[in-house]
Formats: sequence, C-alpha cells, structure tokens
Amino acid sequence: MLQILRNVLDGANLKFCLLTEGDRSDLQTLMQVYQEGLLRKATALSEAVKRGLIEPLS
Repeated sequence: MLQILRNVLDGANLKFCLLTEGDRSDLQTLMQVYQEGLLRKATALSEAVKRGLIEPLS
C-alpha cells in the first residue's frame, strides 16, 4: 500500500500540489483504508482496557 502512495505522489506535481483525478481517487482510497485501520486499532485498545488486559493509555 505504501508503494501505491509513493507512486501517486511521485506522479504528482508536488510543487503546486496538482493531482490527476485518478491520483486523487487513489489517494482518497488509501486514506479511507488508513482511517479504517485507525478505527480498528482504537476499538481494539478500548476492548482490551474493558477486559482488563491493559491499563488505559491516559
């Protein structure tokens, strides 16, 4: 997945931050996958705290 992001950014004109519509779509898909992963991690941490497997982070 990281390689896909590199390919998108390598093809973009980063000086002006111009992405093609295809690149924008690819980046949006990658960001969605990333956000879903963060949500899954937060849910798992919450469940582990509820079960007493780990201490709360704060």
